[in-house]
Amino acid sequence: MRVSIFGLGYVGAVAGACIADSGHHVIAIDTDPIKVKCIQDGRSPIIEPGLPEMIKKNADEGRLTATLSCEEAVMNSDMSLICVGTPSNADGSLKLDYVEAVCAEIGAVLKNKKEFHIVVLRSTVVPGTARDIAIPALEKASGKKAGVDFGFGNNPEFLRESSAIYDYFNPPKVVIGAMDKKTGLAIAELYKGIEAPEVITTVEVSEGVKYADNAW
Repeated sequence: MRVSIFGLGYVGAVAGACIADSGHHVIAIDTDPIKVKCIQDGRSPIIEPGLPEMIKKNADEGRLTATLSCEEAVMNSDMSLICVGTPSNADGSLKLDYVEAVCAEIGAVLKNKKEFHIVVLRSTVVPGTARDIAIPALEKASGKKAGVDFGFGNNPEFLRESSAIYDYFNPPKVVIGAMDKKTGLAIAELYKGIEAPEVITTVEVSEGVKYADNAW
């Protein structure tokens, strides 16, 4: 599968390297040219045991590349994973500006893309974020309908710093929220070969599981 990863922070960098190491072709995208250059040069943009070696290996073998162009990333992938940050506001709520902006960018490209494309929200968000913010931004910019003209899903990560690579390949569970069957099966394909309980559910339940786990 061809996968684009939006956001080269902790979640995006680890996911991109691990997905590429599983045999998929990954295009990473970030607004920070330094992070993009790191991937292009086969270097890690973050500190995490084992990640520099994995990034170098997959960059050298041509499975992991990076770009600053949203259009290039979406047009040359089948699925886009949104891994941008959702930092806390002063009142404890989540700052979702980055999620909304990225969805609008992706939607603008989908407007002119003929092939069916899947968008997956992987950032930590409260239940309802997809329905109230992400999907409306995608539909408005693309003029297309989620679950019909393009796929939409939610796939939370359960990674711990310093053991993220191990956690990716040995997750306590794989949770997939999807609006349509095609999207659910495509996300599940990313985890082929990984042994873990797998649950395909609604997008809202998937969002809730991640938030509950973080609270715990």
